[in-house]
Amino acid sequence: MRFYLETLADPEHFAPLERWRLDAAKNPHLAAIPHGPIDCGDLPPRWHAASRGPWTVVAPVGHEFAPQGWKAHLAPELSDVPEVVTRTARWCFERGLAFKYLARHEYAWALNGKYAPRESSGKVVVVYPDADTDPGEFLRALYEVFGGFRGPRILGDYRLGESIVHTRYGAFTARYGRDAEGEPVLALTDASGRSIPDPRGMRPHTPGFATRPAVIDELAAAPSGPDRPVYRVLSALHMSNTGGVYRATHLETGDEVVLKEARHATGRDAGLRTATDRLRAQRDIMRRLAPTGAVPEVLDHFTQGDSDFLAYRFAPGSTLQEWAAAHNPALIQGHPDRPVSVDAARRFSDSVTRYIGQLSRVVAAAHGAGVVLVDLHPANVIVGPDDSLRLIDLEAATDIGDASATFVGAQGFGRPGVSGPAADEFGIAAVELYLYVPMLPMTFYIPEGLAALVDFAADTFHRNTRWRSGMRKRLGLSETAPGSGVRVGGPNSLRDALERHIDVLTESLGSRIDFEDRYPIPCSPTGFGEFARFGISHGAAGAVWALSRVDRVPERVSTDYRIWLEKNLDRFGALGNGLLDGWAGNIVVSAELGDHDLAARLLDRLVASADLAASPTGVRGGLAGQLLLALWCRTHANLPVTPEWLAAAADEVERRVRDLLRRDDPPPTGLLNGLSGAALALTRAHRVLADRRYLDTARAALDAELATYVEHRAEQRLLFHWDRRIRMLSYLDRGNAGLLVAAAEMDGAWHPGEDTLRALQRAACSRVGVQPGLYIGLAGGLAANAVLRRRTDWLDADYLDRCNEWIAASIMAFSGRGASGFHTPGQLSARASADFATGSAGVLAALAFWTGRGTSWLPGICREVRS
Repeated sequence: MRFYLETLADPEHFAPLERWRLDAAKNPHLAAIPHGPIDCGDLPPRWHAASRGPWTVVAPVGHEFAPQGWKAHLAPELSDVPEVVTRTARWCFERGLAFKYLARHEYAWALNGKYAPRESSGKVVVVYPDADTDPGEFLRALYEVFGGFRGPRILGDYRLGESIVHTRYGAFTARYGRDAEGEPVLALTDASGRSIPDPRGMRPHTPGFATRPAVIDELAAAPSGPDRPVYRVLSALHMSNTGGVYRATHLETGDEVVLKEARHATGRDAGLRTATDRLRAQRDIMRRLAPTGAVPEVLDHFTQGDSDFLAYRFAPGSTLQEWAAAHNPALIQGHPDRPVSVDAARRFSDSVTRYIGQLSRVVAAAHGAGVVLVDLHPANVIVGPDDSLRLIDLEAATDIGDASATFVGAQGFGRPGVSGPAADEFGIAAVELYLYVPMLPMTFYIPEGLAALVDFAADTFHRNTRWRSGMRKRLGLSETAPGSGVRVGGPNSLRDALERHIDVLTESLGSRIDFEDRYPIPCSPTGFGEFARFGISHGAAGAVWALSRVDRVPERVSTDYRIWLEKNLDRFGALGNGLLDGWAGNIVVSAELGDHDLAARLLDRLVASADLAASPTGVRGGLAGQLLLALWCRTHANLPVTPEWLAAAADEVERRVRDLLRRDDPPPTGLLNGLSGAALALTRAHRVLADRRYLDTARAALDAELATYVEHRAEQRLLFHWDRRIRMLSYLDRGNAGLLVAAAEMDGAWHPGEDTLRALQRAACSRVGVQPGLYIGLAGGLAANAVLRRRTDWLDADYLDRCNEWIAASIMAFSGRGASGFHTPGQLSARASADFATGSAGVLAALAFWTGRGTSWLPGICREVRS
């Protein structure tokens, strides 16, 4: 699960790991996890300790870290953490070396968990040598102290023998440079003094200018396992910190298999079972269930290197989750201005009922064999070519009488306090609801969300009262539990409900902004990045701008925002200066708040610091966005940008797009990160600079982006952007909504053709999805329809409004009140968000623009419309 670490500290919002304090009294299912502060012992005189994220950094007073070098990482087992930290402290105190360690025991558990970052998980202690320390002697001395300890391997490091001592050449303090695409990344300096990326990968790496210490090779351990290969890996099906799941073939028999990996000493769950413990349990459970025919056949279980592997026969087909995404008529529909047709809903619900009936029989057979599955969700169920179901990924399964099972499964598919067969019964009902409406994670922090989803599914798919009542009962809801109450054309006027929803969003958003916090709004985990927190997409700037569109910025927020910007001005330079994902978007926000002087100073800083040749290309964080911003400043804010700078920026965007179009590999696509955004920037530049090259290249770019779309037949023809993997995308960031916005904003300079336009627009109108937000959620399609309605005469305005009424009803149904206020689900709906890209600020901007309460909705990109 992405962002798992950021869900630990707060049940409602994403939060950095360092804010987590495990409360065993409130979370008894987590009580076995070691928790509380880690203590390194008393500090010697003239030493000090400081908090930095989840770490405690200890160093002599006045200590200056070397810029980079071979630092040591120690990765002990949880039970050894106290001793390893105190030994490290004594060793470093004697030598005057700085070190850091995780501040709390629960952080050590989390950062070696199943969903921890793979490249660095297991790391508990870091020791920094001085600039004049011999790396080999330094590492050998640590090995002498810790060579007898065992723990997980840190994948991106060199490991000394089989010990907990690892090393990697890298920067000792956070420094930033650019990657190959121009995006800001952590960096170090090569022998010539040039800034280069500081890679954190899955394999150890020695920079070309550095010398690997000989002790690494001297202590290298020979890998254990078979003398010769038995399997050939074809592809990776899934990856986590505990290992991969691979599709493979047996070299001798040719049998197609799945290899599931469990890395040693990783992934302890809430019951402290390791990944290898769970893999052995899965092997045994699958063998017990073999007579039921519900699971693939187990073929092998072996050790290779630092991992155990389970081999079982490959089950062809798709997951139940993938099946629903390909068949749900509220997701893929030919008539987005109408209710889902009764026939389409009946066909889909008949299939859902058939699969759920089969799943119920499979689960009953497992219970009959004495097994409870625990972690039942659609990604763990395979639909075979013959429509039969198979269970996969049974690492959470346990004996039916095991009351100690504490595996925490997928969010929304388990019920607190429910275990044993009853947990699986709840899981079956949750799976059924998910197939209709894949928003279950929101029910974790919106108490009324489950009833709202049941009602939404019943209304959308024409399910009868008996189904609604039965689903509520199976999910433990009362008949009177309130649902969403949102109806299109029902007794509650949608427009009245929409006006109330906009008011609630506005009030809630204004109350959540706190500039005393490092992260002033509840945001996506992306917003915790050094540069993203100052941007419109994930920072406070986007929330303030959205409030300005409805003229509801509280005076406190306006004042504090200006003070906050002034305090951080010195941080704003050539890196992270994008329109949406960097600090430059604050030019638009400041101008909209009426602070012309602050906006002018920020614009001067942007023009002076922008590196046109090195910046990324896209709109979100790169040159295309900077060009659009400069053109906006010139036409909307009376902020001067010289024609010379505009021409230089436009020339560079045009050159890059032409280079992308000449490549054999697929170009980046989308309004915010790809060709259509660059095309829009070039078209705007053509209007100001009258250079025909820009317009020609813009049209070629949109033609190339359109070529990435594939046809999907529903009741009518649809076109979806295909990313050449497994997804078809219809989002604002990448996909239909963004392409439609770019075309509409170009005032007729490019048109995809009547039939193609309609096929693109239909596909942008999903009523269900995994999140309601703007960039990669339902609100992006609503915004695209609003732009088409207010900028063009390509499609009937009433038709577009009817499409948006259905999308708006979904957005309202997929939100609600939690313990701390009103919530809009954010990234993957795992937690609520107030940011512009994923949360309430973006939803507010889109809804207000469509209803006429706002004159613009995408800062610096889409022009204002005056009623």
